[in-house]
Amino acid sequence: MTLVRPSREGMTLIEIMVVIVIIALGTAGLGFSVNALTRANLKSGAAKFAAAARYAFNRAASRGSTVRIAFDIPGNAFSIEEAYGRITLTRGSPFRQVRNGKAENQDEENSGAVDPWAVAKAELEKPLEPTLGASPFGPIQSEAGEPVKRFTQVDLGRHVHVVRLIVPHEPEPKEAGKGAVHFFPSGYTEHAVIHLSDGAEGVYSVEVSPLTGRCKIRAEAYEPEELIDNPDDPGISEVEL
Repeated sequence: MTLVRPSREGMTLIEIMVVIVIIALGTAGLGFSVNALTRANLKSGAAKFAAAARYAFNRAASRGSTVRIAFDIPGNAFSIEEAYGRITLTRGSPFRQVRNGKAENQDEENSGAVDPWAVAKAELEKPLEPTLGASPFGPIQSEAGEPVKRFTQVDLGRHVHVVRLIVPHEPEPKEAGKGAVHFFPSGYTEHAVIHLSDGAEGVYSVEVSPLTGRCKIRAEAYEPEELIDNPDDPGISEVEL
């Protein structure tokens, strides 16, 4: 006589607990992997900005020009731009033309940079019309005079955005609009802190040294107590060639 064991349906309590543990471990591992990848992207984006700052510092010093790293806030790309001649940075971000002792007409696009010669020329040609002057900055050019594409709209990485800029010529940390960090031919650089975010909780800070152009990268939203500014006039930083 053959004995037939009854088939078992369902799962025991122990088996259910094992399945729950396996699912929990898998979910935790997936979350850890995504978080690690995001932090790797943030670190990579910060490293790109640091490399751009070092290049901008060396180019400004070697070529006798003023170089800047320009970007949108928020934005996930930056461009390296160059200008020759006298550049003035005015506190309050958008560059200002001063007429009769008062600031007039602001242009967000120029991010605090003024070409005073362009303003003076415009005033001579049209003395009765308020003028803004042309932005003195343009793309980095090759020896043939062509824009170098690798310095234009450099991508910071997947989900990585500039979300905050702390710099002397801005009265408050900037969280929207056009932003820039300037490097001068004298070997002086704006002391700046740039915050990069992954859109969630991850934030990296890139601090640019005013004396060397080198950057310190921190895995946090670092805010310095104060930034180095022009000691003679804390509202203006300028260079004359």
